[in-house]
Amino acid sequence: MIRKSGKTGYTISLADNGYQAARYTREAGTIRLEEVRASGAGGLSSSVLRGKHVSACFPPRSAYADVGEFSSVSADATLAHIRSTIDKTGLFNEDYCVSYAKISDIDAVRARYSYLAIPATDVDRISVLNGSDILLDAYCPIEASIAAVAGKTTKETCVVMFEDDQSVRIIGTKAGIIYHLITIQKSSSFDLLAETLAGISEMTSLLRVSYNETPRTVFTAGRGEVSIGDLRENDIDAAGLLPEDLPGYGNCAPELLGNVSGSAYDFTPGPYRRTRTLARYAGYSQLLSLMMIACASLIFFLGLRCSWESRDLEKRTEAVLQTYTRDMTLMEHDCSALLKNMEPDRINGLIALYQRFESEPRLHAMLGAITGAVPAHTSIKRVEVVRPGARTESDDPYGSLDLPEPSATPSPENAVFQVKIEGVIRTQYPLSKSLFSTFLSGLQEHYPVAGATFRHTDQWAGYTVECEVKR
Repeated sequence: MIRKSGKTGYTISLADNGYQAARYTREAGTIRLEEVRASGAGGLSSSVLRGKHVSACFPPRSAYADVGEFSSVSADATLAHIRSTIDKTGLFNEDYCVSYAKISDIDAVRARYSYLAIPATDVDRISVLNGSDILLDAYCPIEASIAAVAGKTTKETCVVMFEDDQSVRIIGTKAGIIYHLITIQKSSSFDLLAETLAGISEMTSLLRVSYNETPRTVFTAGRGEVSIGDLRENDIDAAGLLPEDLPGYGNCAPELLGNVSGSAYDFTPGPYRRTRTLARYAGYSQLLSLMMIACASLIFFLGLRCSWESRDLEKRTEAVLQTYTRDMTLMEHDCSALLKNMEPDRINGLIALYQRFESEPRLHAMLGAITGAVPAHTSIKRVEVVRPGARTESDDPYGSLDLPEPSATPSPENAVFQVKIEGVIRTQYPLSKSLFSTFLSGLQEHYPVAGATFRHTDQWAGYTVECEVKR
């Protein structure tokens, strides 16, 4: 199947005495043809077709179509096999062109093909078009174009009778594939209607017997001496290939529609193929260029945005750096002023005071050691810690042990903290005495005991312990 042409372009039917042409447009899967225009043998205006997509067909003087089984290993092998078969028939005494379409696969190396052979001189009709100015999307015989229209109308096997000024062409086709052709030249015909009826009957029998295909419908296309009424009068149920009132085109030019419908056979010459390929590559190149332009524009705008952001960050960095420099200058000035006004002896005194503070026992450590020595049934009611040089009045209701007077000015290294502990033992004597002794022994392991008192009542005992904690 040939490549479909663009969304808009021209479809042309070439002939010896002139041509027919129409502009086509693809819309929502349908093809719309504008007014069909005809011209004489003078040719086409190159300015109209320059750079446009063109699909063309031509009426060959003779054409041969058949179906056979050929090699499917490669396209070259298939073409060589088909040419060998045609050469054996001896139908052509001149150079000819071949195009083929696969019908079905037989096995891995063979398939069933329909092929169409046309004299090379008929294919050369395309020379009226400038190969460097147009984009030739399709070029096929008029029989293939008519078969393509029939394939769009029905997928069943049918017979199409197409009549033009020179001949009557009877085409046996199915789904756009040509099985056989019969061409009746008007110039050599004695009774055109009789020969047409005989050709339709022969085509029907050939399709049924040789190809096992039974035609469902007989279509007519073109205008001439043989009409639908003539066929129906001779018991042939014929119908128009296209409705007469179809908008955009009519039954008078179905080949123009077939050019754009997608023929299975393509006879486009090599130079036109190269032009088409170059145009496709040029389109890809243009699309790639547009993408590169879009990417470059995107990168440019992103770079511009990054430049703006970098400038903003640079300004903010400079502002922060200036603030930092100003603060450091002020700090250096304040530090210099402080150093000038500060006495070294005072600094040493502060350092010594901090060192003494660091060497002092920690309250949580003292409480941990004291509570760790408390035995069962014994509780602590009060713990009082007195710094060196400070004295407090004792409110012990049970009396207290007299402690030696501390020196008037103890040295910091020999300073002693006085710790006074008051508590209760809730058990009877003599167990309370034993528990008190155990408490004193456990406390003595951590801090020296300077004095202790023990008083016992009927139900419980009270005690007071004073110990020393050195630095």
